[in-house]
Amino acid sequence: MPAISAASEVDYLLANARHIKSACQKHWAVLKEFGAKDGMLKYLDQSIGAVEAVQAQHVEDSQQQVEQMRLELKDLIGACRASARLVAYGINTDDKAAASALMVGKKFPHSDRGILDYCKSITASVRKYGAKLADFGFTREDQAQMGDTAAAFGKLLATRRKEKSHKRGQSAQREAAVKQLRRAVHFLRALGRRAFGESIERNDFAPVAKMRVAIKKAPAVEAA
Repeated sequence: MPAISAASEVDYLLANARHIKSACQKHWAVLKEFGAKDGMLKYLDQSIGAVEAVQAQHVEDSQQQVEQMRLELKDLIGACRASARLVAYGINTDDKAAASALMVGKKFPHSDRGILDYCKSITASVRKYGAKLADFGFTREDQAQMGDTAAAFGKLLATRRKEKSHKRGQSAQREAAVKQLRRAVHFLRALGRRAFGESIERNDFAPVAKMRVAIKKAPAVEAA
């Protein structure tokens, strides 16, 4: 019997299904004497194809991109707030209007929604106080980057929500296909064993062996 590495349960199921298909084709004349119908092989083929199709489906995972953009925005917001405090609270006087407009008294946003709300709320004020913010290190380029990144972040989060919904649909489809194939394999294996009883041909319907990969330990380093 062939042996495979158990990369995943679905891969293992597919390997068993192909193995059972080969065994059925080899012994089909005998199996037909025990009730096998030509449509059963066609059904097995269709079941294999359905599982292969859902296995091949792939939705790009943007989680890493979300995390990177989130960190970038937090850095920009931190830089903006640091410069905003210097604009609002000068060496000898406070600018209460600037403090309010630049939301100096607001807590730092940590959630994705809070980050987007902060960027949206402060956009007009950043434009109004852009020159003063730039004087204290939050450059015009930084200001533009914060706005552009926030817009891209919002779109990415929306895409991410759609991906999760799509994956839930894929998961249900995959589970149904796997259940159908597993039942077909189980039935045809039982039929093959019933047909051949205790004869050696019965082994052609045995499950595919999972290869056990030995983990080699690194040799010990001898003390000098």
